[in-house]
Amino acid sequence: MIDRSAFNMSLQPAGPWIVTTNFIPFVEPPNPPRLRVVSIAGIPIPVDAPAGYTVVLPLNAPANQTVVIEATGFGVEVPVDLRITPANGPALPLVSDIINNALAEPAVQSFAVSLPSNVPLTFNAWTR
Repeated sequence: MIDRSAFNMSLQPAGPWIVTTNFIPFVEPPNPPRLRVVSIAGIPIPVDAPAGYTVVLPLNAPANQTVVIEATGFGVEVPVDLRITPANGPALPLVSDIINNALAEPAVQSFAVSLPSNVPLTFNAWTR
């Protein structure tokens, strides 16, 4: 997409014609790098799910679970942080790891986490 909103033209009739521009072309790459949560505790997350996906585990669910994160389009090792925030109380400790997107496209990494049950948990992942 090219933003042409700052483009302007100034014509000077008495002298040479001058075209000025504050135009900075911005072209979004066709396949921008993407980081997304693929599954939480075996629950698949839709591809078009918004960031900050919330899950509630059943009351007697095991505490030890996995969160699967996928990196696409980076082409390098990607340092990733995963933040899990319950609806009430402080966030769980930050989980960090590296996804090697140089070797696989897309690259997938499983994060071992300990999750409370019967509590709404919001999951956010980002690169460092």
